[in-house]
Amino acid sequence: MRKIIALLFIVLYSMANSNQAKTIEALAKEYIGGKYIWGGETPQGFDCSGYTQYIYKQVGITLPRTALLQSKVGTIVIDESYKKGDLLFFLTDKTRGISITHVGIYLEDNKFIHAASTKKGIIISDLTKSKYGSLLVSVSRVLSQEQREIFQPIFFSEALKRAVHSNSKIRLISQDQESNQTLSKLEEAIKSDSKVILQ
Repeated sequence: MRKIIALLFIVLYSMANSNQAKTIEALAKEYIGGKYIWGGETPQGFDCSGYTQYIYKQVGITLPRTALLQSKVGTIVIDESYKKGDLLFFLTDKTRGISITHVGIYLEDNKFIHAASTKKGIIISDLTKSKYGSLLVSVSRVLSQEQREIFQPIFFSEALKRAVHSNSKIRLISQDQESNQTLSKLEEAIKSDSKVILQ
């Protein structure tokens, strides 16, 4: 029983030392090299706003569907103190007659990730070393300070499910045989599609 408590302590400690901004970064990077498809909003293919909408949805944040509407969400960052998870908005196509035509997710060190184009797909770009620096219109902060400090258990359980399903090197181990039986039940529950609640 003590081994199970220790395991849960490790899990909860990891959760407490994670945050949504880091989670968003990790999720976004999973799709580097993915396809750009106009109107796409699934891992089979994203456009820029479909990509940001999908990533933020994974941590429980609902964004509108277009870059223009997404630019109206959150708090405008008026200086250049951008933080991981901020949304960057650009005017990349003046012929469309709207003020915002592209969106990406800020990472750090002037870099951001976005569904760039049909040719390039999902890439990381540098604001200071690409055309995007001169095309930047605004930056919005959709994550509150509290959201930056608290990890979302929904994402954790989904990530744990994916890890177990993929047969990666994650193991739940205890030296106590009785505890191992309990951990095996947890593994079985995660592998199934039943609801797993970590308390």
